[in-house]
Amino acid sequence: MSDINDLNTGETKGGSVHLDAQPVLRLKQYRNDHLKNHPGQPLPGVAQIVRHAVNAWLDENGVAVAEGEK
Repeated sequence: MSDINDLNTGETKGGSVHLDAQPVLRLKQYRNDHLKNHPGQPLPGVAQIVRHAVNAWLDENGVAVAEGEK
């Protein structure tokens, strides 16, 4: 199995994502909206939001490894 299929296995492997100005502004706005609309709830960190978005993208594009496939 190629390394590309190992990206979304839940293992900690590290990596980096470059965010341009527009996504950074959207993340700030999301966090501000979350604070306003959900007081008292923990504020998700930028890394947590990005990790969730990347995993969702991998799932949508069929890159995620299905359980038992390894």
